[in-house]
Amino acid sequence: MKQSFIEQVESHDLAMVRLSLSMELMLDPRGVSFCEMLSYADNKLPDLFEAHDGKTYSEDEADWNQELFFSVKNDLDRNFSKERLELYEKMSRVVLKEKIDALNKEDNDRKVKQEGASQSSNRDSYDDTDSEESIPWKWIAMVGAGIAALIAIILGRNND
Repeated sequence: MKQSFIEQVESHDLAMVRLSLSMELMLDPRGVSFCEMLSYADNKLPDLFEAHDGKTYSEDEADWNQELFFSVKNDLDRNFSKERLELYEKMSRVVLKEKIDALNKEDNDRKVKQEGASQSSNRDSYDDTDSEESIPWKWIAMVGAGIAALIAIILGRNND
């Protein structure tokens, strides 16, 4: 778990904790780090969740797409309820399936590369994981869109 997240929780910065949790699922929809972060925040922040505003979405996975996913994320940023977060987590595993597959492939490739490097002592340990082909530009754009939406929400609240 990142130190910055721990500090957000310790300082009771609910807006940043909630944003960090929702963004974590966009960055890694496999959910391992998300579950660890959620457990930590939920144990430390009794007011982490808000009462659900009653808005519903399709529970049919066939209806789940990126547009609906981002709609749920934007609504989650406005109303951080357990119900909505659970749906968002489930939806991330379906809508971001390609991202999950890519992350799993990267992990496997890295593991193979590390095993190969440890078996060969005279080989250079050149790391090409930062090559242009490995940068998930689509996901970087999605994260940027989520941050822009949050800023718009925060600015809108400040103008009320």
